[in-house]
Order: sequence, then structure tokens, then C-alpha cells
Amino acid sequence: MASAAQLPDPGVRTGLRYRVRTPENVFFEFEIAGLATRCVAWLIDLLVLVLGSLAILLMMGFLPLPAAYAQAAMMVALFAFIWGYHIYFEYARDGATIGKKKTGLQVISDDGLPIDLWQAVVRNLMRTIDFLSPVYFIGLATALPNRWYRRSGDLVAGTLVVRKRSLPGPEEVIAPNERYNSLLEDYALAARLRQNIRSGERETLVSLCLRRNELDLAPRLDLFRMAAATLRERFPLPSDPWLSDERLVLNVTAVLVGRAGPGPGLKI
Repeated sequence: MASAAQLPDPGVRTGLRYRVRTPENVFFEFEIAGLATRCVAWLIDLLVLVLGSLAILLMMGFLPLPAAYAQAAMMVALFAFIWGYHIYFEYARDGATIGKKKTGLQVISDDGLPIDLWQAVVRNLMRTIDFLSPVYFIGLATALPNRWYRRSGDLVAGTLVVRKRSLPGPEEVIAPNERYNSLLEDYALAARLRQNIRSGERETLVSLCLRRNELDLAPRLDLFRMAAATLRERFPLPSDPWLSDERLVLNVTAVLVGRAGPGPGLKI
């Protein structure tokens, strides 16, 4: 969770891996996205922007407004769409525009957490600089020699583009002999967890659960305590005395990586 991924110092580059160190000296790894894949994502987003802009132009042509007002409305709509597209998707859609989602990429903060609204705004306003040259030359020139292929917007906003990690199977989170999960009996809570926990938070929980046996006892207890406290603040989770912080986090994570069944419930 957020409190478990604060960086006292920068990540470390190992090949194409970006490692985030927590205050408890625990590392989480992300795979840096290559420039070729990012270019493909950019081309897909460019196509979306072109088609969306054409759709706006067509719709504005049917507005029953005087020519001057229609033109002003069209300019405002185009501006909002072109500049808001990346900001909205990168902030509200787990760091992935349509192009990034199709190519399996995601924008994250350099502390391993999901980006906030300010970072999304700054990162994308800096595209103005990249666009000042043909074929995105300034953006490429900034990214190529950079340690983590960051363009100017990433450097200013403190973000980077990584490959989105695939989720493990539930059996990797909780062993079969420990599979009973009381959270699955509350269909509404399980659905709320899956809908409101963002992918960056989910991946942090998954990493913590998968690597729990590699941690020393003290940092393990601290990490699960902080994760459980954050989850309890946001969701009406059970407070049974027999349910430890670690078990609670394991149960929540198993719900998040489980597959939805035909009804409101979930299967793991």
C-alpha cells in the first residue's frame, strides 16, 4: 500500500528492471517499458485522438448554433479532448491510456505507487515541449540516454512507464490447505474491493503476499500491519480477533486476483 512503498532514495536499475525499496528494506520490481512498445502505444493513442477529433467535428456540425458560437464550442471541445485524454486515462484508469492498455503498459510514480492527478497533469502538459520538434524528436532525444527511458514529462513529474504485471493465480497467494476466505461470503464487499482498489495498489498487495516468506519477521509484521490498517480505513472489513493483519491482507488479495463467477460472488 502507499505507506509501504515510500522511497527514502531512488530506485535501482538492473537491466530493464526498476527496483523500489521500502523503508523496511524490502524491494519491489517493475519492468521498464521499451521505446518500441511505447511508440506502438503512442500510435494507437494518436489514432484514437484523430478519430475522436473527427467525431467531435461531425457532432458540432449538427449543433443549432450561430457559426461563431459553434466554432467556439468546437475549439473548446477539441482542446478538452486532446489535452484531457491522456490526463484522464493515466490518472483515473490505472495509468493506462487505450494505447498503453493494448500494449500492456502503465504509468507509475517513481516510488512504485499509482500517479496522482498533479503528476498526470504535469507529465502531459510537458508534451508541448516534445511536440515542438518533428516526429517527437525532443521526447525521443530525452528518453534514449535516460536511465529509465524517461521523456521530459516523466523527469519533471517523477513518473516512468513500465510493463503491467500479470496477476498470479489465487493458489499462489493462499495455499490450498488455507483456502477458506470469509470475505467471499460477503458478495457486496468482494465486489467493492475489486472495483475500488486500483491496479497499482493491487500489484503492491500481490507482491507483498507472494514475497512474504522472504521477509524478516519484524518488517513482515510492519508491512502487513500498515497494509491492513489502510484497507480497514477504506473498507468495512471484518475485525474478528482471530483474523491477523497478514491473514486479512491475504484474504483481500485472494479476492482481487480471483475470477468473477456468473453471479455476484467470486471463485478462487
